[in-house]
Amino acid sequence: MAELILALDLADRGSALAMVDRIPGLRWVKVGSMLMTAEGPALVAELTGRGLRVFLDLKWHDIPHTVRGAVAAAGLAGVVCSPLEVDRIRAGLGVEALIVVPGIRRPDDDTHDQSRTATPGEAVRHGATHLVVGRPILEAADPAAAFRMMVADMV
Repeated sequence: MAELILALDLADRGSALAMVDRIPGLRWVKVGSMLMTAEGPALVAELTGRGLRVFLDLKWHDIPHTVRGAVAAAGLAGVVCSPLEVDRIRAGLGVEALIVVPGIRRPDDDTHDQSRTATPGEAVRHGATHLVVGRPILEAADPAAAFRMMVADMV
């Protein structure tokens, strides 16, 4: 079953934890480079201490040799890709690979700067294992309700 990852694309620890507290049933969060730089590993420890799984999205901008070495040292469980590439990635990596997909929007959501989007259900049907959602939940009048609607659409 696919999982929904809430992108904590927020300015600081207080905002991130307040949002986490508003969403019952939350299991995964994404901490990006800006929040990680602002708050450091203590925030990750606090989130995992609350029972959340954390996806650190810190981007690799380095020479290919360094990236290959890091992947070899850590092992590769999966990839991040647009929802429009999930079919090809799944076919190439097989059924065990994790496929993490940002750009998830419901039909009525603003796409903002995302040009390659899919609904939660579409992404899951194509083989995504983890869906990253930020603004459609973070900016909703009721983030918990928006989270529940995203999860319901994953079936």
